[in-house]
Amino acid sequence: MKFLEYLEQKPIVDVAQAAKDLGISFQSASRIVKNFSECGVLRETTGQKRGRIFAYEDYLAILRKDSEPL
Repeated sequence: MKFLEYLEQKPIVDVAQAAKDLGISFQSASRIVKNFSECGVLRETTGQKRGRIFAYEDYLAILRKDSEPL
């Protein structure tokens, strides 16, 4: 639940920053992000093996709905 609340505040995340913000180990944050990615909640956006960034696309789609592009 804590991670879901975190995603509502920061729908674009990286593992290192999530670990720091949540006060958990990098390994724990990595496991959580991996689980959320496998379930389709998060989508990896960089295509890299390191320094990856993940997006909570469904939430972002709600925020973008009916808005003008910048």
